[in-house]
Amino acid sequence: MTAASKVGIENDLGIDYIEEFESIIEEVKRTSVSTGWDVVDDLMDGGLGPGELGVVMAPSGIGKSWFLAKIACSAIKAGLNVLHYTLELSENYVGQRYTTILSGVQTSEHMERREEIIRKIKAIKGRVKIKYYPPRFASAKTLSAHIDKVKTTGFNPDLIIIDYADLLNSSEL
Repeated sequence: MTAASKVGIENDLGIDYIEEFESIIEEVKRTSVSTGWDVVDDLMDGGLGPGELGVVMAPSGIGKSWFLAKIACSAIKAGLNVLHYTLELSENYVGQRYTTILSGVQTSEHMERREEIIRKIKAIKGRVKIKYYPPRFASAKTLSAHIDKVKTTGFNPDLIIIDYADLLNSSEL
């Protein structure tokens, strides 16, 4: 009865710091995704590491979406794959921001400098997929299902951006 009642209960109790101290200090090397800003990367030991959650918080209109796009662009320039969820801005609008950051060409000049931009974008090693969901429509489960579906196409994200995570539907949690 006791064994049956513990089925599905997590057995990992965490790291015993004193007992496992030597293994902790040996695991110093970590792979990270640069934010694209040296000063931020220095503070974050190189950027975001695997399994880490980075949260960007600021008042409305301060540039959080641009900041997230900049981090994503840094990752795709490094040859990584990014899955970018936007819960406020359209896919095309977010894509225009990527174009501006990656090409260095202002949005207002995209059409007249089209060929130059195409050359620059095609030279980028990584890939990005941008997916829009209306505010309060998608939940964490929706995103998880979408990630699984995207992976079946062979696209394995190294970095996942959720712009306006506060607009996720929390009723399915």
